[in-house]
Amino acid sequence: MDHSQLIRHIAKALVDNARNVSVKQISGVQTTVLELKVAKRMLGKS
Repeated sequence: MDHSQLIRHIAKALVDNARNVSVKQISGVQTTVLELKVAKRMLGKS
């Protein structure tokens, strides 16, 4: 399992609607950024 799959798996377990989870991998020369998006209503939910 790569990092983006792991982040997606964890996020889907935490939100109410797993279909609204997306992870985008942006690779640079020396870094990789994983961008996580969830439904707006899930932001800050505890």
